[in-house]
Amino acid sequence: MLTKQQIVREILGWDGKMLSGSKSSYSKSHPKSIVYFNGNIYDSVGSKLWYGDIDVTKDAKNLKRLAAELKESIYITAEQPFRWEEQTKESLEAVCAETAYARAQRIDP
Repeated sequence: MLTKQQIVREILGWDGKMLSGSKSSYSKSHPKSIVYFNGNIYDSVGSKLWYGDIDVTKDAKNLKRLAAELKESIYITAEQPFRWEEQTKESLEAVCAETAYARAQRIDP
């Protein structure tokens, strides 16, 4: 049986992924994408599973697959203020509700 970290790595790759050497160039060439540079992915209890650049629009199938494989909701957040501390489900739910994708969003299995 694979651990959560092994499942995440299998689907998303290693932590620290970069989409481009230039955030502005990537954003300009993908204007319709929801992108979190230096983003974080948390499980349903607020434990960090992964960090790096993530294009939620392009990676939607993999993110949905990840939630399904883990059998729980996952949360994708912007770098700040989420980078250095663990979160709770309640704090992640609150930021998803208040920001409508500006800083966080939830993917359900």
